[in-house]
Amino acid sequence: MKGYRYVTLAVSAALLLAITIGGLGEQRPPCTIFVQPGESIQAAIDQAPEGAVICLPTGIWEENIKIERSLTLRGTGAETIIDGIKDGHPIVWIMGPEEAVQTIEVRVERLTITGAEGRCADEDKGICAHGVLIQGSAQVAITSVTISENKVNGIRLLGTAQAKIIDSAISENRDEGIRLLGSAKSEITGSAISENKRGIVLLGSAQAKIIDSAISENRWHGIGLWGSAQTEITGSIISENEWGIWIAGSAKAEITGSTISENEHGIQLLGSAQ
Repeated sequence: MKGYRYVTLAVSAALLLAITIGGLGEQRPPCTIFVQPGESIQAAIDQAPEGAVICLPTGIWEENIKIERSLTLRGTGAETIIDGIKDGHPIVWIMGPEEAVQTIEVRVERLTITGAEGRCADEDKGICAHGVLIQGSAQVAITSVTISENKVNGIRLLGTAQAKIIDSAISENRDEGIRLLGSAKSEITGSAISENKRGIVLLGSAQAKIIDSAISENRWHGIGLWGSAQTEITGSIISENEWGIWIAGSAKAEITGSTISENEHGIQLLGSAQ
């Protein structure tokens, strides 16, 4: 490829990331609010106190929701479905305070998020047809969630947002499965990111740990890093993508105990990448 300088992969202990996402423990507190099909999830969120656990049974909710306080949104499994209807907006929009002195903690568990459509409502601010948009000072745990068939990203993190993505499936989204910008951080564990345009993309100074996950059958990059982004990949499988891992600019990756196979290109490094 013209104009690029290829460099040798350098994997060093010095690249080990110290990504910590605090506060989000493994406790599963009981439900405090129940929302039935036909009732509004947003109305329940608007009336919920801090720390509420909003539970949804099996069913379909056709709405877009916005969360601006600490709470849990819990379904019963893949048949609990939130299907977006507002063109150009994320289906689940989690917005923390702009100032880091205050942080919201949000858990999204055991449901399906699908069907975001339309042009971006405000592309400059990242408000587009994503499955989940996380921004501001927010710490989010996404556990056993399917995020699929959204027009732009499955999950987008902006600014200082942080997310743990656990035992989830992010697939068949039109652009990236997961996209991190700014100084966003994510820890992705036991998850499958497949059949998106790109699997996981990190831009700016974003950081991610990818643990025991499968990134496969994405049309372009399985994992792509630009700018000064960093990732640590452990015990994962990156397969059947156009590029397994693409690292450009001054981005860095540490890859341990992982399999990179059956991609058109395995690992590609550009600029001063390591």
